Formats: sequence, structure tokens, C-alpha cells
Amino acid sequence: MGRVAIVLLVLLTACTGTPEPDPPPDPGFRATFKDQVEVEEAVEEFLAAFAEGREDPGHLLGTVAGDRLRDWARWINRHRPEREAVRDGRVEVASIRVVEIGAGRARAVVDATVVQETVTEDGEPAEVDRRFNGPVLLLREGSGWRVADLVRDGSPMSHAIAVFEDPPGAGRAGVRVEVRSVYRFLSGTVATLRIENDTDRRVVVDRRHSLIQAAGRWVGATGSTLEVGMAIPPGSAVEGSLAYHTIPIRWLPERVVVHFRRGPPPVAVDLPRASFLPR
Repeated sequence: MGRVAIVLLVLLTACTGTPEPDPPPDPGFRATFKDQVEVEEAVEEFLAAFAEGREDPGHLLGTVAGDRLRDWARWINRHRPEREAVRDGRVEVASIRVVEIGAGRARAVVDATVVQETVTEDGEPAEVDRRFNGPVLLLREGSGWRVADLVRDGSPMSHAIAVFEDPPGAGRAGVRVEVRSVYRFLSGTVATLRIENDTDRRVVVDRRHSLIQAAGRWVGATGSTLEVGMAIPPGSAVEGSLAYHTIPIRWLPERVVVHFRRGPPPVAVDLPRASFLPR
């Protein structure tokens, strides 16, 4: 394995949300060729499920392990945040190489791209690439392997995904906003939200003026899911997400501010710094 791959493999191990340190090796376990094939197939199944982009998240959820990737898999297929959800994409695999197999975990190195055909604002056909190039960590759950972490666009996904076990929230004038998770990828930044409207009138999110603050800088929103983009009736709540311009992985998000059209006043939610640090 080359020096870059080794460095990334060490980084991936450090950043994953799975238990550390590694459990002691099982002296009775001996990897077989069948084990190797199953690990390769698990990586391929993950890529295929992501590229397919079913609205039912069950397929993609069945290929991942850990709270961070499970949160991401559930949200991107069900709520389809802008710039993150893939619809009818294709997978281009250059290589998948298994480098280690234990009784409960395995590691591989993948070079693959998920490609989605799209149309530019000018109506020209284009392609959006999402690169998976580097180490993959897999855990055995039940009788099968699941992807627990992998390098996407140069950074471990576990580092790019922050899930809040106790979701931070804030409220003003009868409207409450909770932030459930934040994803930071080269394709864009996504904050998943729950918005409760306890007023006596409909509430509409002003996406164009909603912001996320990271490393002291304000970053504007680029879009929202349908649930957040539509009027929220009195006495109801919705789940969805706001998408923002790309935030560098070294910028730690600090605050999400949701604006509303014609009132109520903006709601600012402070984000816990610790949730963005590698575990």
C-alpha cells in the first residue's frame, strides 16, 4: 500500500464513530476467499444503493453501520436534500482491494465514482461526480458486512457528518427549530431540521436569507427540501433540510439561523462544537 493510502487508512480509523480501540483478534478466525468476496460485494452494494437513490431509505440503510452513516442514509433518500441525494446515478468502479479481514471488522481500499446526469441552469447536460477514493471500514452485523466509514472526496464520511444525540434547538414567538445533523461534503453543506409552528398562522421559511455560521463566517443557503420550502400550518411540525454552499471540512459549524417570510423573527440555533470533532 502506498504512503498516501496508509496515511488515509490511519485517518479513517481515527475519525470513525465505531468503538475504539480494536477488539482483540479472535485466534480461531481465519479469513477465507469467501470472506474477501463478501467484503468486496458489501462495498459494491453500498455504492449501488447510493447511486440508485430510492425514496425508501431501506436499501441504503441496509448497507451501512454506525449512527452517522445511518442518519445520512435515512435523510438523503427520504428527504432528498439539494446537492446530496442521487437519483438514478451510475457507479464506475476502478478497483476494490481488501487489505484486512477480522472476525468483526474488515478494511478495504476503493477507487470509485458515483455519477449523476443533470442539467445546468442554462439547460445544458452535465454530470455530477461523487468520488470514493481511499480506505473503507466495514463491520460485520449479523451475517453480513456493512460499511461503517469510507473516504469521500478526500475526507472520511464520519468526519463530514455530525449527528446530535441531543438535538440543539431554540424558539421565538411560537416557532421552534431543532437541528438534527449537519453534513459537510464537497457537493455542499446540509443541515437537517425539525420546525414546530405553535402560532395561529402559517409559517414560511425564507430560504434565501437563512444562514449557517462556520469558523466565524456566514454561509448562505442554496435550497431546501420540499417539506421546509412549503408553508407550515398552525399547530404542526415538519422535518426537512436546508442546503448551503460548501463549507471546508476544517471550518467547524457554529450556528444555524432560520429566517421566515413576514415574521416571526429569525431563530438562531447554536451547535455543539464537540459533535463535529472526530470520535
